[in-house]
Amino acid sequence: MYKTTYVVTILSEKSLGDICFNELVEILTNGGDATGQLRQQAETALTNKQMVKELRKQGKDPAQFFLDEAGNEIE
Repeated sequence: MYKTTYVVTILSEKSLGDICFNELVEILTNGGDATGQLRQQAETALTNKQMVKELRKQGKDPAQFFLDEAGNEIE
């Protein structure tokens, strides 16, 4: 199990405010009125228990990775 963190840097003439993921992808691929850069900042190996904690921070169900709440593997 891994946690990978990316940093996105956007340069624009005006404030972008809150943008959605699709708008971010558009900027990174096509530019337009803004330019963007994506780089990997870190990658960390996680124990099953740590993965459950990270999934809960994202509001996700650990069962997606076949884990119970304690980090035990489930079938």
